[in-house]
Amino acid sequence: MELKEIIQKADALKMELDQLRPIREDHLNRLNQKLKIEWNYHSNSMEGNTLSMSETRSFILWGITAKGKPFRDYLEMKGHHEALNKLFSIVQKDINITENLIKEFHKMVLVKPFADSDAEVNPGEWKTIPNYLYSPVGERIDFMPPEDVPQKMNDLINWLNNHISPPKRKKKKYDLHPLLIAAGFHVQFLRIHPFGDGNGRMARIMTNLILMLCGYTPAIIKLDDRLAYYTSINISSLDEPETLAGFLGKATIATLELAIQAAKGESIEDEVDMEAELKRLEEKLRGKQTEDDSPIS
Repeated sequence: MELKEIIQKADALKMELDQLRPIREDHLNRLNQKLKIEWNYHSNSMEGNTLSMSETRSFILWGITAKGKPFRDYLEMKGHHEALNKLFSIVQKDINITENLIKEFHKMVLVKPFADSDAEVNPGEWKTIPNYLYSPVGERIDFMPPEDVPQKMNDLINWLNNHISPPKRKKKKYDLHPLLIAAGFHVQFLRIHPFGDGNGRMARIMTNLILMLCGYTPAIIKLDDRLAYYTSINISSLDEPETLAGFLGKATIATLELAIQAAKGESIEDEVDMEAELKRLEEKLRGKQTEDDSPIS
């Protein structure tokens, strides 16, 4: 599907969803809960978090932890979930994006400072030492030097606010389509890599904040799609964000369709996930029954 078709479909679905608003409270809560769980799981998993979807759901909904999983994985999942709660609470407000807001989200996501041989991370603060990564073919990719970050981020934030200021959002009149704005911001944020760690999660949080401020649903990037996601980032730029915009557009279409189902009172549960949950519960109960039936020595 070409970008033009993606945008047309996303806008048509958004219009359909807008006509169904206000969404009944229980339907909206069910939708937001599902979006947050999936967003938490996929975004953190891409950065190496080891919690499964089931473990993520159990932890977020019930505070249940599994044995053998790193404490930091739970700590960062908790912080990321709190950041999403904040994001969902501000999307209806006439806010501008600020440096303080971005740093506040980062502080929530990274939770605690840490340092190792590759990075020194102070949650809520721009990086203080250079950061880089190696591409799949072994090329070193260096990001913006620390001394350039404050000015480059200030420029990017001003660029963003010029495109999605509250008056423009209220009139729904934009110089560029919100998908292009979100994609351009996403690429440039990652080119700068302003933090010592957590840049991928922050890029996805800020990108979805842009989309949601403009009335769209978040683009939840699935773990299985990360190769296509990384490829679309690497061939996009602030001036030419079309490839990533198309990728984000398809992900947004999926959540718009989900939101429409929820608004209509239809089921939005994943039947495969439910069957897996029931199977795991059955195995757990069978194991417990075997223990209870075993003789006491």
